[in-house]
Amino acid sequence: MRLSKDGLSVDLPAGWEGRAFIPSVPPPALNFPVLHASSFPMVPDDSSFAGRLAAAMGERDAVLSLVEFDPRLSGDALFREHRLPLRVAPAEVHPMAMQVPRSGQGGTQRFFAASGRAFCLYLVVGQLGDARARFSELDVILGSIRVDPLARSLPPLEPTE
Repeated sequence: MRLSKDGLSVDLPAGWEGRAFIPSVPPPALNFPVLHASSFPMVPDDSSFAGRLAAAMGERDAVLSLVEFDPRLSGDALFREHRLPLRVAPAEVHPMAMQVPRSGQGGTQRFFAASGRAFCLYLVVGQLGDARARFSELDVILGSIRVDPLARSLPPLEPTE
């Protein structure tokens, strides 16, 4: 299944579910695409970092959230990694990296820029089962991420004092 929204796309293998949406946060917030994918049936969750999905997953499952930030931040140090495809090694996933720590889960965050756009990948992985198989699947998914340049232009960021 090909999941896409506003020039951001990913391929999901059989057995995975996904959704693409733009959050509706009121102004002055700027809203950019979010992609969620899970290795289990999705529950409703319109939060950027898929907290309800992570709470619903089993110890053998995985959830990923790809969240776009203001593209004017793509040159910022936080988003200094400028390469696709992304890869995540099992050693990068840790229980203390979770936004909400849960028994049997580990997480990681990766900030990066691609095609002049800024992103965060948040990944939650159950820590039971065949980790090699799960990370092999995640490598394929992460390797399929495509980012087109933003179709609209934004004014430059105002300098902060």
